[in-house]
Amino acid sequence: MPDYTAMTRKYEGGAEIAVIIGRDCLNVDRGQVRRYILGYAVHNDLCENEICKRYHQPMYGKSLDGMAPVGPWIVTADEFEEGHSFLIQMSIAGQLRAEDTSDHMSFDIPYMVSQLSTHMTLKAGTVIASGSPGEIGERYYPVAGENFVCEIQGIGRIEQKLVQAEPPTPYADKVM
Repeated sequence: MPDYTAMTRKYEGGAEIAVIIGRDCLNVDRGQVRRYILGYAVHNDLCENEICKRYHQPMYGKSLDGMAPVGPWIVTADEFEEGHSFLIQMSIAGQLRAEDTSDHMSFDIPYMVSQLSTHMTLKAGTVIASGSPGEIGERYYPVAGENFVCEIQGIGRIEQKLVQAEPPTPYADKVM
């Protein structure tokens, strides 16, 4: 198991299917999407919530070291039948916090790939994160020392132990 480390104060995340594009595609019809998918991996949409709020968008909070890991490997698309339903789970500190199937995603994988390819060329190696299933119970923010586990049946599992550290000083506050 890789040892991913997130080093900020307030975490948020979710188990997602990472769709890996296998060859360049542009304007792909929904019915042809499968031909362009290399495979799938587990993605933890882990981010630092306070930084996302501070900058009014998620890019920076999802781009810090240790955030948004993908892995631990890619399972090729030919391992699954077309329309396969994936069981997606997320646990924090040993407690199941989210569980659902890909059948309940807002947008299915063929739709996402087709729509994105309408506006841009998806290059081989592009990773598309699918979005997270609904949480079980109240929203919970994991804290330092807790394990954050994302698992997708048939694809794999990634686990992180969260570590407390001082947040980085924003660029605007640095003396030049």
